[in-house]
Amino acid sequence: MATEREFLIRSEDAAPFQITQVQTEDTNVRYELLPAKDKLSTRFKVLVPTTYPAGPIQARFVLSTTHPKVPTLTVSVFGTIREPLTFYPKDVIFNGLASITSSRTRGPCPKQAHHGCLRDRP
Repeated sequence: MATEREFLIRSEDAAPFQITQVQTEDTNVRYELLPAKDKLSTRFKVLVPTTYPAGPIQARFVLSTTHPKVPTLTVSVFGTIREPLTFYPKDVIFNGLASITSSRTRGPCPKQAHHGCLRDRP
């Protein structure tokens, strides 16, 4: 599954147009064109795959159009891909720890007095 963002490209002067070519340097980012039947707009969908490496992302798309006033159009997408938050290690085990309590008592743990552990502090 990919993360996607959709842009609506439309003609404000009511001149029909088509997008004839899309150029991009980032081949990891995919796109889809969904032209309207009346040719007054196109939905341009950018798809970032889940396998995209973590870190900054900058994708630039140059769209060639048949519109008489706008022969090329540039769409820039940028952001940061973050990995899911992961905690390591999953469990923490201390050698010789008898128990963990929520006691507010201070002082050495009576069962482990030989190593001087302290109970929870206030």
